[in-house]
Amino acid sequence: EVNFPEATSIVSGAFGGCTTLTEVNFPKVTSIEDYAFNSCAALTEVNFPKVTSIGSGAFNSCAALTEVNFPKVTSIGNYAFTGCAALTEVDFSKVTSIGSNAFSGCAALTEVNFPKVTSIGNYAFYNCRAIRYFDMSEVAKVPSIGSNTFNNTTCIFLFRDQTQFDEYAMATNWSALASRFQIKGATT
Repeated sequence: EVNFPEATSIVSGAFGGCTTLTEVNFPKVTSIEDYAFNSCAALTEVNFPKVTSIGSGAFNSCAALTEVNFPKVTSIGNYAFTGCAALTEVDFSKVTSIGSNAFSGCAALTEVNFPKVTSIGNYAFYNCRAIRYFDMSEVAKVPSIGSNTFNNTTCIFLFRDQTQFDEYAMATNWSALASRFQIKGATT
């Protein structure tokens, strides 16, 4: 376990490759730079209550990571959680930007919550086959998405009403997913 109660940032590669690190707690850190915890294979839990940005590859290949707590994050970098095969649930209620491949290969991921998202990069949820629903009902404006953002997934996209449904059905890169759209609460 690593606990730095006064640290305010974690530099690039700081803990990369620490294969026996299991838990980290940094209550005052506001930014995690690129590859800070890359390949920390035993890391299971992280708690960063004040972090607002997660750099590229920050938790890449942290295969045992199951739980993350980032209530203030607004930006998730490319490849940030790629290969976190044990990660089951992510709730980033303030996130606006999700980078390319950010959650690619998170095979156990079943629940996602990004109500403020405005952009989602290429392959961001590639191979996240366990996600059943992606609830877009609270998202105010159609977020831009890259190509193949949801490749190799079968998730259903939920919308609050027909107007929101139609907005997404006409949006670039979203229109190809329209067969998986559903109005929240409607039965199929």
